[in-house]
Amino acid sequence: TNASGSWSNGKYFLQTADIDLAAVSSWTPIGSSSNTFQGYYDGGGHDIQNLNITGANPYVGLFGRVTDVTIVNLRIQGDSLSGQSYVGGAIGAVEGNNSLIQNVQTNIAVYGSGTRIGGVVGNFSGGQIINCGSKGNVYGTSVSVGGSIGFLTEGKIQNIFSKGLISTSNSTQGSIGGIIGRIENADTISLINGYSIGSVTADGNSANVGVGGIIGRIESGGVSTFIQHVFSAAALSEN
Repeated sequence: TNASGSWSNGKYFLQTADIDLAAVSSWTPIGSSSNTFQGYYDGGGHDIQNLNITGANPYVGLFGRVTDVTIVNLRIQGDSLSGQSYVGGAIGAVEGNNSLIQNVQTNIAVYGSGTRIGGVVGNFSGGQIINCGSKGNVYGTSVSVGGSIGFLTEGKIQNIFSKGLISTSNSTQGSIGGIIGRIENADTISLINGYSIGSVTADGNSANVGVGGIIGRIESGGVSTFIQHVFSAAALSEN
């Protein structure tokens, strides 16, 4: 799927049944650092089961790197996935200004050794995330770790949740949040209707780490940042 530059541009993919990936020891993400996915994927309300990814590569998730996509109606379940930076339970990195991620839920442990690690999306830089959430645990050893979104620079986020345990270690300038790890250099952000009910923990060199039940840190806030009807019951701790 990642062999040619524009293979997915404008293509429509419909999933018509649950897909079990138990026979795949380590899934190769759809869309890579050099070959982004640009299509429309409709999961049809079905599951991706037994997703597993090992290694320390960037752009890790069911989808690795995507641009101006629509990905909807999908549930992702599995044991664990691991990578370096841009690691998400569903998508490693969403780029462009016109993406729609809607009705996507994950239940998988996410591990990242670099930056931008999230339960649903590692990095989100434009478009909309609607009716999405993560039930799995998220663990990072660097910066920008979020229960649902690791790093956010632009977009509308509506009806989002995180239910897992979120933790980071050995980070001296990091940020960890129950829903979003870090917002930076944003022009327009809206976060409406969301909750986090897991725990949020920063271990190790945590003196300068931003820790929040909703958002870990906001840097260089933009023209408009609007947050409404969002709550956290997450236990916060720094060790």
